[in-house]
Amino acid sequence: MSSIAEIEVEKKAYQEQFEIVLGQLRDDPENVELKALKDELNSFIDLLSEQIAELKPAQASKP
Repeated sequence: MSSIAEIEVEKKAYQEQFEIVLGQLRDDPENVELKALKDELNSFIDLLSEQIAELKPAQASKP
């Protein structure tokens, strides 16, 4: 099981990649591959956010 800190580091890396892709999409808004990558990265970020939210209450209840 990953710790919240590890997941947050992974999420930050995906967010940085997401920002890069957004910048590239501004230059090439019709690029299908970039659009797909943006959607995929967004999904990963959402999943990691959900995982963090689930772990926070569990970690808070540990003595």
